[in-house]
Order: sequence, then structure tokens, then C-alpha cells
Amino acid sequence: MAHGLRLLLDGHPGRRPRGHDRARRAGREPGAPPRGPAQPHREPQVFERGGYWYLTAAWDFCCQGVDSTYRTVVGRSTSPDGPFVDRDGVPMREGGGTVLLDDRGDQVGPGALDVLEDRGLLYGVHHYYDAATGGTIRMQVREVEWEDGWPVFPAGPDEG
Repeated sequence: MAHGLRLLLDGHPGRRPRGHDRARRAGREPGAPPRGPAQPHREPQVFERGGYWYLTAAWDFCCQGVDSTYRTVVGRSTSPDGPFVDRDGVPMREGGGTVLLDDRGDQVGPGALDVLEDRGLLYGVHHYYDAATGGTIRMQVREVEWEDGWPVFPAGPDEG
């Protein structure tokens, strides 16, 4: 069931864990200047399925059209209070997070993921920038699929 519960990582919105490599997470070369204010963790959401609680959060830089480096990550826990770890067991508070949504074809900077339940199915709703139109912001709704107990959004036929 999707609950829409909002949590703060490390107790503060947007606080970067110690040792977090912002340049590596943003997909740019270390030492390259940031393209805006740091937004390493935004828009968290927790939802439950099959005895696990899943925390999704957006990483990196939003709101820069086709230059956005936004992506959405996920971790899971047996408790809604965490700790949440990624597929490799790395705690999200220590920079862990399995990438759930990233650039695909002309879809750039996907983020602001909300997971909703309707008639027993979970759906992900998120925005992205459409590179084919110069960065028009669009919304996408897709069913959450599952692989080894983890949510996934496989690429569709038009997503590359």
C-alpha cells in the first residue's frame, strides 16, 4: 500500500551525508562547477509492499531543462523508520541508493516520483524534460514492476 509518508534524510531536508561525492552523483567530472544549488536529496516518499518499506528520493540537479541531472533512487528496509539500504546493502544515509529512474532517450532529468495504489496495483508518477522538444516538462504514469523484490521501471519501446 502506498502511504505518501514524507521523511527527511538525516533529519534535514536536502542534507548531504558526510563523504557524499556530489560531482560523482551528478554525473560530471570532479572539480567541474555545479550548475546550480546542490539538491542531493529531494522529494522523498515511503511506501510498503511485501514486508518491506521502500524509500525513494531524487538526487542531483533539477529544474534546468535538458541540462538537469536529476535521477530517482530507492532503498528498502523492514521498518518504515529505516535504515534504508540499496541493492548492494549501502545505507542511503551514507550515499547509497539504487537508481530507479534516470535519463532514457529523450527523457531527461526524471524526478518527483510519487507511488500511488489503485485497484491493487502500484503506479509511479513522475516528471521529466523532453529533449526532443527542447526541454518541455512532461508527466509520466507507469506501473511499478518488480525484480527480485525491488521496484523497476523497464525502458519502453520509445525510451532507448
